[in-house]
Amino acid sequence: MKKILFLLIIPFVSSGQDFRKMNFGDSIERLVEMHPEVEFTVGEEMGMEVLYHNDFVSGIDTKVAFIFMDKKLELAGYIFNEDKIISGDERVKNYKNISERLNRKYEMVNEDEWHNTTYKGQPNYYAFSLSMEYVDFKETYLDENVSIVHSLATEEGDLVHSVFYTSADFHKYLQESADDDF
Repeated sequence: MKKILFLLIIPFVSSGQDFRKMNFGDSIERLVEMHPEVEFTVGEEMGMEVLYHNDFVSGIDTKVAFIFMDKKLELAGYIFNEDKIISGDERVKNYKNISERLNRKYEMVNEDEWHNTTYKGQPNYYAFSLSMEYVDFKETYLDENVSIVHSLATEEGDLVHSVFYTSADFHKYLQESADDDF
């Protein structure tokens, strides 16, 4: 999970949007109060507190994660737990279905990254392209309140499908941290 969080939060981030009854800046106590029926698993990744639980989102078994920095919600999202027995074609279909739902609410910008363009523009080969790591499917949304990243990419040999929402304060923090690297 650490690598997934690192890869998702570094390139794309922004600010405040409701996510499952929560607003960016809310506390862990508020999360527990707003979801008394949920038993959260608690952990730590990269110095941040992570609370998550499993749920179904769009009919897919999903890990729902809430990530806190300095006791404030800064990042939240879905990691779709698509079983390895689900075909790559089904995963691409699920990605498109989630994309349609996101695009009804936000104007997502397609940022697919093709590392090998042999099958670009040939949807019947998208699952193969993912398995060969020829492509990372990604779309983003950014405004003054929130950054949303929806992606389907191969990570360490596994296809990872996720949607993450990030706060503006966290975006600023990450940009300043990246600037300090140079």
